[in-house]
Amino acid sequence: MGRSIASAAGRLRQIASAGEMREIPILKGCQPDQLPVMVEIVRCFSFKLNVGNYESRDFFCSQKASCSINEAEKVSAELHKFCQEQVQKAVAVYQKVLTHRKEAAEKSQRKAG
Repeated sequence: MGRSIASAAGRLRQIASAGEMREIPILKGCQPDQLPVMVEIVRCFSFKLNVGNYESRDFFCSQKASCSINEAEKVSAELHKFCQEQVQKAVAVYQKVLTHRKEAAEKSQRKAG
């Protein structure tokens, strides 16, 4: 994770110093030291829960943030952690619902039987 961000930042600097980024209309005429140093990071996390009988439930979280290129690795890790925690919370709530449904079904069967 950190290496890919670092290599992307290095590649961005390399492109900037070669003057290639100045071909983008909004950056035309910028010197390498004037190029934007902000990046946008998107992190996602998904989890598939098997609920039996060939059925599954999918849980997904995605978050986006803008930060300086120097903070990219830290922000990326924080976003990933946030997404993972949100998915885990949602899975836990869903599992509680399933447990309550199962207990209610068993209770009604005992009463009927």
